[in-house]
Amino acid sequence: MIDDNRDHLRAISDALGSLGSASLSFLYNSDHPSPSVLAGARLIFCDLHLNADTITSDGKAECGNIASMLATGLTEDHGPYLLVIWSQFPDKVASLSDYLAELAPGQKPFQYICLDKNKFIDVSAGSALRGTDLPGEIQGIVSNQPGLTAMLSWEQVVSLSAAQTTNSLWTLSLAASRRQPDKALCQTLGKLAVGAAGLAFSTNFPGHSVVEALVPLLADQIETRDIDESIWKAAVDVQNRSSGAASEALYTALHIEAPTSYAAKKRGTVSPLDELIADTHFKSVFGFEKSDLLMDSGYNEKDDENSTKSSVAWKAFGEAVEHSKWFLVQINAACDEAQDHPGLLPFCLAFTVPASTTRRGKPKGSVEVTKTILLDGTKAYMYLLGRFVIGLPNSEAEKLKPSFRIRAALLDKLVFGLRTNSARLGITEP
Repeated sequence: MIDDNRDHLRAISDALGSLGSASLSFLYNSDHPSPSVLAGARLIFCDLHLNADTITSDGKAECGNIASMLATGLTEDHGPYLLVIWSQFPDKVASLSDYLAELAPGQKPFQYICLDKNKFIDVSAGSALRGTDLPGEIQGIVSNQPGLTAMLSWEQVVSLSAAQTTNSLWTLSLAASRRQPDKALCQTLGKLAVGAAGLAFSTNFPGHSVVEALVPLLADQIETRDIDESIWKAAVDVQNRSSGAASEALYTALHIEAPTSYAAKKRGTVSPLDELIADTHFKSVFGFEKSDLLMDSGYNEKDDENSTKSSVAWKAFGEAVEHSKWFLVQINAACDEAQDHPGLLPFCLAFTVPASTTRRGKPKGSVEVTKTILLDGTKAYMYLLGRFVIGLPNSEAEKLKPSFRIRAALLDKLVFGLRTNSARLGITEP
């Protein structure tokens, strides 16, 4: 909630408080709120005239000031929020749309509406007018956005689950030492870190290590909490799901972290092959040309025996070879990585091909392929070649610079497919 009038700010704060909603009030005084004030906000109430010295007849200066505030206070990937302009001059709000259009996509509100102060409070004193229901009006604004309502409910469930996970760790630490509970908590976190990621990694990256251990605990807490299905039934449109976010974008968001904060030696990281092996050495290392491996993956050079190098099929195959990008994917076993077991780190050869490129056959055994993913704005398929795995020591793996990371759920599925194929029995009986 942002206003330059303390009484008007309190009116909104009291209304939200009566609904049981946590809120943060910011009394505006020429300076924009810092990013920490607006971080994670899903409902922003903001007065139109935040600076009485700049009131104009058309409201453009005020609208420009709000847009500037949002641009500096929100990250570019802030995500969905509803902007409610809390103003005693509702006729001046229309100008705001042009200014909001200039914001980065993640900074734009998915909708903005105007709430007329004159209908709910005495603007001279800030007190509520009799017979008005400001809390009910706010509740109605949110409930009219069922998707947002559902996601706000989800965020609350996650927040409560995170609090319960923290409480559980605190209880365990108290059991270890009531005289020095914080010291016991620090030691408990150390046990979690080493157990999840091994001693070496947890020493250098304790935060990542503890989070890796806590995520399953948090997931269990979330799953055991009651879900208000009435909220989700209003929000989840199963019948018209095809009109939602593009499937490849959603699949990428769920399974691909790009760019990644993980070092190349970590499981699931995907690093460009040419950082380790130059194109000129590809065949000497793997024993085949890239074109051979693309053909193994279904990108055939011929339609039939009569095809020639001038045919459409040949041209399509040439495009696949030309536009393919080659990578190494770290596929170490999760248990080996967590316990920091000795050994070479396994990297699987992989490549991407634009989804627009024609594939004329099915991949052969020991080849796993993702669904369509988005990489640098291009739709592509990614292939992992299970028969081409190389081992690197930590010192060499650390030199790679990963472009992105395949998250655990997808990586486990791909690796399971590769290793299941490699474990096939090949017994020949007379």
